[in-house]
Amino acid sequence: MGLLIFGKFTNSPASRIASFRLYIKGMLPESVRALIATKAVCEKYLPGEVSLEIIDAMREPQRALADGITEITTLVKASPDPIIQISNEFEDPEQIMDAFGLWSFSSRANGPMRIN
Repeated sequence: MGLLIFGKFTNSPASRIASFRLYIKGMLPESVRALIATKAVCEKYLPGEVSLEIIDAMREPQRALADGITEITTLVKASPDPIIQISNEFEDPEQIMDAFGLWSFSSRANGPMRIN
């Protein structure tokens, strides 16, 4: 399974349950950490169920502005609804799953135990 940087990555076109857009700023360290964390979510928790578009705001600043992105690095869950954004430092894949409420979609439904 690979990741296409500055383009689109889909690991299963047939039955995607989540669609992400990752806005980065070149290959700065925070962009690289965001790529690694997002890739870990795709591979570990949602294998075969995700589409990911990576947008470099340095190359496509108009796209980021048009999409209302004010902070780089930002990960957007475009689907399922509701659309949710997380910005800045997000290195932990479980933090991404929590922020987007995706545990119920995870193919690892018996994954990490959550104690509230």
